[in-house]
Amino acid sequence: MMSGGGHTAQPVRARFTVVIPTHRRPELLAECLRSIAGQRRRPDEVVVISDGPDSDAAEVARTAAVPVVFRELPQGGVARARNAGIELATGDWVCFLDDDDLYHPDFLAELERYVEAHPDAHAVNAEYWRFANVPGDGIDIVGASVGELLTASVDAVPVTDMSYLHITGRSYELLLHGLRGNLSSTAVRRELLLAAGRFPEGRVCAEDWTMFLNVARYAEWHVVPRRLVFMRTHPGNNTSARPVLNAVHTLEAIRDVWRQSERPTPQHPSIDVYRLDYRFMLRSGLASARRARDWGAYRRLLTVGAELLPRRADRLRAVVASATRRS
Repeated sequence: MMSGGGHTAQPVRARFTVVIPTHRRPELLAECLRSIAGQRRRPDEVVVISDGPDSDAAEVARTAAVPVVFRELPQGGVARARNAGIELATGDWVCFLDDDDLYHPDFLAELERYVEAHPDAHAVNAEYWRFANVPGDGIDIVGASVGELLTASVDAVPVTDMSYLHITGRSYELLLHGLRGNLSSTAVRRELLLAAGRFPEGRVCAEDWTMFLNVARYAEWHVVPRRLVFMRTHPGNNTSARPVLNAVHTLEAIRDVWRQSERPTPQHPSIDVYRLDYRFMLRSGLASARRARDWGAYRRLLTVGAELLPRRADRLRAVVASATRRS
């Protein structure tokens, strides 16, 4: 297409906003922002949302080596903080990064390269490294800063398998089995996030899974096939905390996805195809509730299990297995 002056029109460059929720971890936030400042392709905007009052986080944001839009909210959970970041974002793409994770210096440059080469991509993940300060199961590399991690990654043989991210063409169908995405290596067009309903607030777990599924109602998930994010493993990770409530919220979230929705629903198999996945989730949740003697949560799990596992035999197997499972 030619402009009136006879010159070829230049494609509009993508604008990336990075949204970071934080909650009283100023040292980790500072390291996170340093990884953003070190990008070869600088972000167009960085938005930090503090989930609750945090003067230390405000100071870290103010003194960062990259301009930061900082907002402080009354404590209301990470989903609410991310939603506030989406509302403030002015970029046409929103990238999500947790305050304990780090970007590889090439992340935004490679992301930009990918979306320019794939104009049909509206939701993108990148592969990632899993790291910690000390070696352990499931840890790819050991280090504390981007510099240390870059050095460690040169000769590292990854132990984490990234094939689970590659779901393009079957995104909605495969996401119904379980979460097949990683939020800190994610970029989604802002208008798509708004159409998909952003993140469900009030949950302590599976709010990311819900977002991935609702985005997949409108667009396939793409993957940049290179490890461009460093995911931290440490005792503060949510997946290792509050196992009973996490189980309840996870199963309730997936039940809600199966209920009638005004949003488009791509073709997918019947709920019976997913029965082994959901039976395993129910068994694990019931076992956690038993160990904690949380009978209210136990009853909630049985209620949601009745919707996700229509076969009574599946529910009975989950109950029996949960009673014999060792902690």
